Amino acid sequence: MSDATRGQIPIRPMRPSPRTPARPMDFTGLEFLRGLGITFLAFNVLLPITILVVETISQLVNGLPLFSGAQMLFLVPFYAAPISALASLTYAGALAFGLGKLLRSERRRRSHRLAFIGLGLVVGYVTSLLVQVFTYGSPTSDLAGVVLNSTHLFYALPTALAVWIGWEVTSARALRADAAAAQTEARTEATANGTV
Repeated sequence: MSDATRGQIPIRPMRPSPRTPARPMDFTGLEFLRGLGITFLAFNVLLPITILVVETISQLVNGLPLFSGAQMLFLVPFYAAPISALASLTYAGALAFGLGKLLRSERRRRSHRLAFIGLGLVVGYVTSLLVQVFTYGSPTSDLAGVVLNSTHLFYALPTALAVWIGWEVTSARALRADAAAAQTEARTEATANGTV
């Protein structure tokens, strides 16, 4: 099967969709990598925006000059990009792949959205916790204070939003491509049968 219709030279072979009636939300490795890349980019855009908004609100509440210290936002990519890349390429990516394969037979997109937002919250929280422990060392006292520190939520929220964006964009694109391929195939069959 190819992308060409009758009388055209095929440009590239068409890959069959991994999605079937039994597994309507399955995905290919390339689709997974696309989603992982979109998630990585979204996080590294959302984190500085989140920091800017939180700092601005904090400065307004405390009566400090607006945007004082905003130049520090330029440093955010220097620590956020390598840490998020490492997390994406290790445990976060593996967990996302496993969750996607676990949910591939679930047709309802709402279930996927909730699951991936939850995964983003957990990954963001755990990554923030790991960075704190590896940066400042493991606490010998007040372990609960370190684990339950609200700062970890500060990183978990943009992570959850980024994971949702990565899943949403990638799944919508894949499902649109499937719908377009099905329409093209139906037109080709109709033309071949002489019904058009």
